[in-house]
Amino acid sequence: MTPSSDEPGKDKGRSIAILSGKGGSGKTLVAAVAASAFAAASWPNGSVGPVVLVDADAGTSGLSYYLGMKYVHNIGDGLAEVAADSLDGDSHVRDAWSSLRPLRDIELVTSTSQEEVLFLPMGDNALLMRTMNPQQLPPIIRDVVASIASRAGRLIVDCRGGIDDESLAVCEAVDDIVLVVEPDTTSVQATKHLSDVLSEKKLAHKLRGFIVNKAMENPTIVGRNGSGLFRTRYLSAVPFDLDANRAFLVGELPMATSLFVTHVVYGLSRLYPELPKPPRSTIWSPEDFDRLALLTPESARGGVISGMAIITLGIAFAVNTFAVGHLTASLTYGFFAFLALFGIIGSLEPTRRLLGRALAGSRRRTTRRIRRL
Repeated sequence: MTPSSDEPGKDKGRSIAILSGKGGSGKTLVAAVAASAFAAASWPNGSVGPVVLVDADAGTSGLSYYLGMKYVHNIGDGLAEVAADSLDGDSHVRDAWSSLRPLRDIELVTSTSQEEVLFLPMGDNALLMRTMNPQQLPPIIRDVVASIASRAGRLIVDCRGGIDDESLAVCEAVDDIVLVVEPDTTSVQATKHLSDVLSEKKLAHKLRGFIVNKAMENPTIVGRNGSGLFRTRYLSAVPFDLDANRAFLVGELPMATSLFVTHVVYGLSRLYPELPKPPRSTIWSPEDFDRLALLTPESARGGVISGMAIITLGIAFAVNTFAVGHLTASLTYGFFAFLALFGIIGSLEPTRRLLGRALAGSRRRTTRRIRRL
């Protein structure tokens, strides 16, 4: 099925590659959630074909192992076997449609029209190393993805973390590319490199947006700067969701009401209007992320020091007042003003970290002296 428009959400079929600059960003979980969300979508033009999810990570097969714990029984025959069977010398690529298998019980979004999701696992990726050289695989993957895309309503492809020839082949075959990035320096730099490579390969026009995953503080700066660095649109930030990460570790999809699902679907719905957009009231504001921000160990120690200092000063003042019997009003007001100022300064993040580092340094020096003795 050839897309009728280059604008997402306007055509009858659309194929989407989920990429990240490095492994561990959460793109595999994003891909699985996206497939389920599309299956529950209300298609504006009626039925457009099934939703298909493909594991194209020839390195780790992460999506196959993840879904294989609960949602699909056989992950031993998939893209690797299709690729190996396609080496017949006449450029013929085996039809992969017969290798698709349904995923069971993956409903994430409440819907009366939940459609079936078909899945193509990676299969035996060691077979690829035994039967073909590295140059043979990318064009086969490109042709397999293109053939599935021509018959699917929505195709979601989970690629390997980083960028390689297989991922580039997927990007050549799909309509859209969505990036998943973590808000740390390493992930941002790796994603910029990924964007640069896509630009060099004349594929940057397929970039539709990026999702910031595992956000533990205000993502506004990452979203603003990322739009320039990655040359694409900022879609949403997903708060760090411990429950969703636990679900992933045991091979389960997170609940429909989870922070992860809500924010991923919200981000994708900005590109694909048929997705059931979550209520705006459930989407976190920058202030909500500020409340999530985790204290560093130095900040936590510094907060304890600051609090103990305030308590100590308060007790000392009370004891001194009791001993003297009477203090002038100006002295009393001055002390409370000093205590309030000290509390404000001590509550600032830079001050807490400075105090925490000073305590840690003092403990290390004391430990070294004891060891010398």
